[in-house]
Amino acid sequence: MNPRAADARQATAFSTVANVAAPGHRQADAPYTLTSPIPVQNRIIGGIPTTDARAAFAHDLTHDNRARPFIVAGHSQASNALVNLLSGDLRTHPAVCAGWSLRT
Repeated sequence: MNPRAADARQATAFSTVANVAAPGHRQADAPYTLTSPIPVQNRIIGGIPTTDARAAFAHDLTHDNRARPFIVAGHSQASNALVNLLSGDLRTHPAVCAGWSLRT
């Protein structure tokens, strides 16, 4: 099974109102990350997973978005990377992140 195809299928609920992008990203080793202290977890997820989320988002805005509204959604590590994206790179854009409290 193609995991990227599964991502695209799961995001189709939004396809009538937004462009669907389901980019892959590199993940940190979950057993190591989740057993580390919170500051270490934040540093790990703030590294490669967040870098990949930023690159995918920048690519989408530049090449595919066509100025349409967007929804960002993620699960597990991707959620944490998106929180980093929303609380840093998107500070000047209105955003709602369901299930998380964002403070800038």
